Amino acid sequence: MPKAALKIVASQLAGRPWLLYSVIGLVWGVLILSTLIVRQKIYTGSWPLHHSLAYPGEIIDYFEKISIDWRFMIRGSEAAPTDIVILKIDDDSLIGTGNLFDEEDFKRDPDLKLLQSYPYPREAWAKIIKRMVDAGARAIATDVIFATPSNYGEQDDLLLQKSLVNHANRLILAATYRPGDPERGETMYFLQPNEALMEPFQDPTEIIGIANFDYRERSIIRTAKTRCEIPPGSGEVYSSLAALTAKKAELKADASPDEFSINFAGPASSFQSISLYKIFFSPDWKGRTNEKGEIEGGTLQEGKFFKDKIVLIGATASVLQDFHATPFGTMAGVEIHANVLANFYARPIFKEFTGWWILLLIGALQGLLISFFGRPLMKIIPGVVFLFIIGWVSQYSFTHWHLITPMFTPWIIAALTSVSITTWQAASEFLARQKTRKTLETYVSPNVAEFILQHQ
Repeated sequence: MPKAALKIVASQLAGRPWLLYSVIGLVWGVLILSTLIVRQKIYTGSWPLHHSLAYPGEIIDYFEKISIDWRFMIRGSEAAPTDIVILKIDDDSLIGTGNLFDEEDFKRDPDLKLLQSYPYPREAWAKIIKRMVDAGARAIATDVIFATPSNYGEQDDLLLQKSLVNHANRLILAATYRPGDPERGETMYFLQPNEALMEPFQDPTEIIGIANFDYRERSIIRTAKTRCEIPPGSGEVYSSLAALTAKKAELKADASPDEFSINFAGPASSFQSISLYKIFFSPDWKGRTNEKGEIEGGTLQEGKFFKDKIVLIGATASVLQDFHATPFGTMAGVEIHANVLANFYARPIFKEFTGWWILLLIGALQGLLISFFGRPLMKIIPGVVFLFIIGWVSQYSFTHWHLITPMFTPWIIAALTSVSITTWQAASEFLARQKTRKTLETYVSPNVAEFILQHQ
């Protein structure tokens, strides 16, 4: 019975090329989709299989992520919100390593001396916070972790502690963690502000934001988390640095998922940034009087520049090495936080197309489309056209609908379908030609048989 059924199916397929080719495309869709499902089940622990079985799906997923990077580059830069300002600890703000200032500058602006060595004393941070608060900043987030006691003594820590208590409703401090590996006997490592700074706060989650990035995707930052439980199972949930900043700035937080793809505005320097030293440097803070009695400089307008803005403070100096790979290239950590923060209220959140059934449909459609073309080489045309259509739809939905659809995976299914069908038809024609040649050669000479085959 099974043999008879198979013969019937084979005869039906042989007599209907469009059906045969659609089935070939469907088979490829099932195979590729299966590798992705196996990968997901193994990584989530649902299927206790060896990790090597996840490699095919891992390769496909890797190139799918790369295709998202291509889409960012094709889309290009978009406008970043102007109410997010980065106060950058750049090379010029590491005053002790440069020659930007002289004794006259230090005499006129003595607070500049607080920036002569890094890490800065906590007194410097207390004054930075006060300046931003007095300027009317909506929220101040520091992408700097004050994990160790101050090098300048307990009183230095107490100066910053007092500032934190006075302005806790606008301040966000950074912390970071490293998940442990139970198989190696490692426990979670949690680096947070030191006890002297946190002593007045009964609930650390109200002032601490997690500054971690997601490094699972081969060291390229593409996704962000809104919240995480530290340690796992403890019930203590911390918001991310960006999420807590959005909350304290009283912004409408559209990014409600626990994890989402970051909609980057553009490459490094897409957001407004100010060198940190400038808030202590009079010519930039309030300007200077020239020979005509006119005020020059003063780009920060005595702090008015920061009014109603969200200020993110973080390192961009090369020596501090806080740089990470993103779809737009290398970017400082504080700039990535700015992009994530913008996703909470000012920039659309990406949605991901989860209908994997489309992969099966694409394989079947590719096979059906190819069936309308006769010769094997002619089948290349619909194959290339279909790949172009998939790419165009993926790019358009990414740029205009903020929808991430699979691109590389449909490409590989369509390409494998095209190659399989073209190879199948070419091999079938070759075998048929050989069979005809042998039949003819029983009646005529080989030369005549070849002439007949060439002039059918």
